[in-house]
Amino acid sequence: RGVPVVLHTDHIKGPQTAAILQAAMPVYSSISIDSSEMTEEQNIATFCELCRHAADHHLPLALEMEAGVDDGLTPFDVTGRLLGAVEAKHPGMLALWAPGVGTRHGFSDEGFPAFSAAHVAAQATEASRLCGRPIGIALHGSSGLPEADLLAAVQAGVAKVNWSSESLLIRSQTAQAYYATHTAELEKKHKAWKTTAMDNGLQTAIAAVYVPKVGERIRLLGGADRSSAFLATL
Repeated sequence: RGVPVVLHTDHIKGPQTAAILQAAMPVYSSISIDSSEMTEEQNIATFCELCRHAADHHLPLALEMEAGVDDGLTPFDVTGRLLGAVEAKHPGMLALWAPGVGTRHGFSDEGFPAFSAAHVAAQATEASRLCGRPIGIALHGSSGLPEADLLAAVQAGVAKVNWSSESLLIRSQTAQAYYATHTAELEKKHKAWKTTAMDNGLQTAIAAVYVPKVGERIRLLGGADRSSAFLATL
């Protein structure tokens, strides 16, 4: 259909991070890592290695650097140390910055996170100042945020929203409901057993619930019809 496709790999973690991402680079157009178990030095070193690899192979990648997202509001001196170090060694390579803005990954019994749209805006300004060009803010830990906060995030400078936990919950709950309401058909002597047990039955049921939810979120965040607008600029 002529729609531009961006393939993003998100939150790879562990000692094999750099090797996995380097192997994936010819395929992916956007890359981020999970820095939750890294020191600042390891985070910087990993991104510098990815920058070198991308530059050596002339790969047009959007690299997304993450701070301690679950630690509250990322201090500006941390932003300076992380982004500043990579930018100084590999200018022009970073495209997205994922600071802590009062959210947390996954769900919590503590209720909604203390999200701060003002901190999003301030981080966007500081990241762009450090790098000398516009840097988009990636919102990690968006699951559970009210619609008003999501809208405020986009208005404050968020360019990418991660939506994993809530997305998985929608799918898992729909799968539970599917099996609960098709118990009889899943008996091996039932004439519809194979049709019900095959992946297509479950996937169709999940898609009927999940796809509209994805559409709602795309429209909420202002992403509807953006591919058409992008194609018009080519």
